Amino acid sequence: MFKTLIALSVSLAAASPTFADDILVDASGLQSAHTNVASAMAVARPGDRLLLLPGHYPPFLFEVGVSVIGLGEDAASVVVDRVDLHVSEPSIGYTAVLSNLTAGDGSALNAVPISGNEQSPGVVVIDGVFVDGGVFIGGGADGFHLHMSGSAVEPGPGDGFLGAGVHLGGSAGFSFEIIDSRLAGWDADDDLGVPAGDALHLSGPVRGRLVRTEVLGGDGSSMQPSGGDAVRRFVSGAAVHLRVDGGTLVRGGDAQLGGLAGAALDVGGVLEFGDASVQGGSGAVSGLAFAGDLALESLPGSLHLSVEPAQIAGIGAPAIQSGAQLTLSVDVPADSAALFLALDLGLPAPSPATLISVHSPAMLILNSSASFVVPDIGVDMPGVMLYANAWVRATPGSKLQVSNTVSRRLDLVADIPQG
Repeated sequence: MFKTLIALSVSLAAASPTFADDILVDASGLQSAHTNVASAMAVARPGDRLLLLPGHYPPFLFEVGVSVIGLGEDAASVVVDRVDLHVSEPSIGYTAVLSNLTAGDGSALNAVPISGNEQSPGVVVIDGVFVDGGVFIGGGADGFHLHMSGSAVEPGPGDGFLGAGVHLGGSAGFSFEIIDSRLAGWDADDDLGVPAGDALHLSGPVRGRLVRTEVLGGDGSSMQPSGGDAVRRFVSGAAVHLRVDGGTLVRGGDAQLGGLAGAALDVGGVLEFGDASVQGGSGAVSGLAFAGDLALESLPGSLHLSVEPAQIAGIGAPAIQSGAQLTLSVDVPADSAALFLALDLGLPAPSPATLISVHSPAMLILNSSASFVVPDIGVDMPGVMLYANAWVRATPGSKLQVSNTVSRRLDLVADIPQG
């Protein structure tokens, strides 16, 4: 297996472009002539990294397929007032990364600090970002994908877009996955006269999945008694395809006397439901766990993927150093499962909201767990996506079923310094 991993890594390295440039951005001007992100974005080319030293930065237009990474100890160290997401270079097949920073300054002007519409085919990665406000990413041609991991969206009363903390979709071909994150609607505010907010709106026939993520509708108040929904279909009649995978909590907001508690999932279409908790809010009128026109499908098993170390400071996304151990396991007996792993520099087709197809390179492990050491291949490999499925036998002799898909974005870091 170790030889297999080396072969996989070498083949990836041969196909992997290295970062063109690292461009340092320093709000103080002491370590770089670029004191704002817009200045660095103007000279950046696809594949570059814009590295932001701790500080406070004005809004910028994200128009190039680059990585914007905060270099602080945590997301609070780097604050960007607003990010307008309209990647245009290259217009097809880009990857735009926002990592390890805070988006939003809490002002009414920047109530939706991450926003963009009419997205072209490509990938947006939001990793380790705290959003002080709402998120709106709409439109998008067939082939647009949003990957959010290790992030939190916490809007204030009335912030967000059209009543929700996060609003996604608007067209067919829009896909998303939200992993290890928290999406919250705001609580009702009597002083402002603002009703409770929904956590997530899905607009149009989108595909997506939630993994180990909290999605919580806002609670009602005495004067605004109804709770907000956790997930709601925004366009009437549109059929969404949503996977709710293991470790996820989806809960509607609580109601006060005389109000209606929020629903957990007020959507129509297909819901694939795994080892997750889906609850309507509590109150005078009980909220619904499931509402709308839903075809429910049960997911058989939950594959748990762990990566150690989880993160290297200053990278933003999980970075697997050469020599680190990577472990995957599924909670069944060793002779009842087979693991299928795929490494991909982009995103697979169909999107990771569905079962992964056969990728190249890939490997099959006839066991319920796998652990190996990452070899040093002498080059950095940024933005590698690791996907895994397991084929699971629920009971001895029963038919094999396929587990949920798990994924991690990895930046493989070489021991040998790159010249």
